[in-house]
Amino acid sequence: MVLFQLESILVSVAVTLAAVPILLTLWFLLHGRKARVYDLQSYFSPTQKVGELVDSAVNPNESFREYLTDRYAEQHAAVRYIVPLITFHLVYLVGLYWALVALGVSAGSVLADRSLGWPDALETAAVSGAVGFMGGVLIVLWHLFWRSMLTDLQPRVFIHAAARLLVAPILGVVFGAFGAVLGFTNAPVLFIAFGAGMFADQALRALERSWRQRMGLTDDLEQLLPLRNIEGISHNDELRLWEDGITDAEHLLVETIDNLLINTKYSLERIIDWKDQAILYAYVADDIPKWRKVMNRGAMDVLGMAKKYYTDDRPALLQALSESVGQPVPILERFIDTIFQDPRVRQLWLYLVSSYPSEAVEALDEAEDKGGSDGTAVAAVPPTPPAPATVPVPPSSVADLAVPEPPSSGEPAGTPPKDEPTRGPGPGAADEEDDTGRGGGAPPAMSRSK
Repeated sequence: MVLFQLESILVSVAVTLAAVPILLTLWFLLHGRKARVYDLQSYFSPTQKVGELVDSAVNPNESFREYLTDRYAEQHAAVRYIVPLITFHLVYLVGLYWALVALGVSAGSVLADRSLGWPDALETAAVSGAVGFMGGVLIVLWHLFWRSMLTDLQPRVFIHAAARLLVAPILGVVFGAFGAVLGFTNAPVLFIAFGAGMFADQALRALERSWRQRMGLTDDLEQLLPLRNIEGISHNDELRLWEDGITDAEHLLVETIDNLLINTKYSLERIIDWKDQAILYAYVADDIPKWRKVMNRGAMDVLGMAKKYYTDDRPALLQALSESVGQPVPILERFIDTIFQDPRVRQLWLYLVSSYPSEAVEALDEAEDKGGSDGTAVAAVPPTPPAPATVPVPPSSVADLAVPEPPSSGEPAGTPPKDEPTRGPGPGAADEEDDTGRGGGAPPAMSRSK
């Protein structure tokens, strides 16, 4: 048996490589899950109810912290890792054995028994595939290690890793043969095969794009909203979201925040910022650079221009916006109203204000009370005692979500009554109805990225 002819160093390497994924999984199950649960609980206060953020919750009065914790524990139970680990190791161990045997034959070690009768062409293909597989092993083990350190080792990551290992030797053979055809010597050919195995995802995407261009299928690609056009999403983030079936901005837009929190490693603030940009990107598509030039990165920035929240010199603002983005003022009015009515934007705002302590907004209000319009300090006016807090009522549907107004530490004496005109968007906007008859809290126009 060839197995028993392996040199001791190759046996040691094989055993070590076989044990690494299992050790990383055990570390994540014992430590990583606890760390991620702590992060999830830190995003919301203990009094935050499920029904205030998620309309389809079975128990709307349940604490949102407990809701996230229970769902995370269910999705990352140890039993869910059994089948993915078995599937991964079937591909992983067979590939390791075949790769080490092929490399041993090529290196002329004790495995180099010419009685095997391998033709030169077959040996060259086997070695190129083995080198490509080892390149895939290197990137997969690094990927698993990094994911475990980031507390983001999902069960399905092993299925994706197995698929990469299956593709890596094929790419190694193809690119190795291509290099040989071009006249490269043995060492450069193996280097090309190794690189193809390391970057299996990128190689497949490049081949797909080339194939689509040759077949005249580029129109399908042009209709997509690439994730790379959203600020803050790197190439690695794009690959990570691809694992969850999120391949463009439209997919990110319709994915729920609680699913992203449970199934990825990203913070709440980053998810809110990405979804905020995705909503605006889905509406304006290729015109998104024009909107960013006028300081509108996301849908919540557009929301702040609604009649209810912005009253001072609004016609001049819309005219300037019209000249910048190249759309008539009536179209912009309709678009702003569409954003105002979009329940996804309102729910996004609810998540945002629910993730920040009330003291942060109170401090901002106090700073505004102490500063003049030109930024100079004015005499501070003692604030009046704050009104008693009201108990939030769970909404009957997402569309009925009322956008809450950030709490303040009180209003200075001499504050005009609520029926007077407001100053514009922000925490100081009032709750009165506008000329369209809509009511509700006033979310300021803002985008936060973290």
